[in-house]
This record gives sequence, structure tokens and C-alpha cells, in this order.
Amino acid sequence: MKLKIKQTKKIRGEITVSGSKNATLPILAVSILTNEKIKLINVPDIVDVKYMLELLKSIGIKVIRNTITGEVTLKRKKLISKIKSPYLNKIRASYYLIGALFSEKRIIKDGLDDNKLFNLFSQYCKSNIPFCKVLLSPLTRK
Repeated sequence: MKLKIKQTKKIRGEITVSGSKNATLPILAVSILTNEKIKLINVPDIVDVKYMLELLKSIGIKVIRNTITGEVTLKRKKLISKIKSPYLNKIRASYYLIGALFSEKRIIKDGLDDNKLFNLFSQYCKSNIPFCKVLLSPLTRK
């Protein structure tokens, strides 16, 4: 099947391009790392973003969201390293939070090899089972 398009007039106008989920989710996760107020614009109004914002709320981030303008404001309160949220198992991108939480709690230092990191992560998971269950389920360990 061939499709022919005949040019009639030049196209003119404006469109608004929505934000990217793949860019937004990691940015939301690193909001853990600062005490400063963060304002994001053009945040897409999609389920994955909603779930990530709920996860952030559950660990101590104040979230103000305006779905009409696409703005999200984040401000860290007291950070809770244990995540107890029904949204944890609903979003694959929840793994972004582990790096930010490890960094914030100064659990990871420079120079860790893979085995030390895996052992450290395993110890962390003993006290944070629901979160780590999601993260480790697709992984295999030799």
C-alpha cells in the first residue's frame, strides 16, 4: 500500500510539547538530595509520575502539584529511609530512589566494588524488604 500526500498549503501554528516521563522520573528521585525548594515545569500528567510523587510523599518530601499548568514543587522535610507505600510495586522507576536514598544516608562511598555494593545492598534490604523485593526481583546473583 502506498500513501501519497499532496501539498496544499503550508502548515502554520503552535503546539505545546509535553514533558518526558523518562526525564521527569529521575529528576523527581534526586529531589531527595537537597533541602532547597525545587520547582519543575512541564511535568507530564501521567500515572508513573503520580506514583513517583506519592512515593516521595511517603518518604518525607512535600509535594505540590498543579496538573493544569504542569508545575510540581518539591521540598524535603525529614527524610524517612524506609518506604512503606502501595505505589512501590506499581512503578518500575521506584529503583531510582535507592541510589538517592543511599547517597543521602551516606551509605555508599567511592571505591566500592560490585561484591561490596551487593552485600551492602543486601544488608539494607533486610530492614527494607518491600522496597528491595521490587528491586531485586529481576536480578540474578552468581
